[in-house]
Amino acid sequence: MVVADTSALIGAWHAHYPPASIRGFWAFLDEAMHDGRVIVPSLVFDEIVEQSDGLSRWLRDRHQLVVPPGEDVQRFAGYLQATYRFAVGRDKADPFVIAEAHVRVFVVATYEGRSPTGKTAKSKKDVDSMPTICKAEKIACYQPAEAWARAGLVM
Repeated sequence: MVVADTSALIGAWHAHYPPASIRGFWAFLDEAMHDGRVIVPSLVFDEIVEQSDGLSRWLRDRHQLVVPPGEDVQRFAGYLQATYRFAVGRDKADPFVIAEAHVRVFVVATYEGRSPTGKTAKSKKDVDSMPTICKAEKIACYQPAEAWARAGLVM
């Protein structure tokens, strides 16, 4: 149903669903990762655990639920890397997030290319945004709140 981008998880932890006050979201995410409604690709995991914060610890406790890229995902991610412009040294997970969504016919949850209010953010120079790539590849891409709702979040 949903492939989570790094920005979707960081935004949830630090801005929209602080775990100290909105525990229900994290219970939902834990359950959704267990039953496969929400996929956290291994490269997203890697980007998050490089940080030393609560989200990093929360995700490390669920390492067994993190999804490594299969052959089809790797192949499509390679196609994306050859076709689109990604930020050098950053956004390493982006082609794999999009590829997981493509292979599984899931949606992408990301804040990239948008502000948290939903307005289009200023584009990065010489880089294709995830929403732009998803649109070109006919892959659904939503702001995280809408993606979580599609995966069954009710609060």
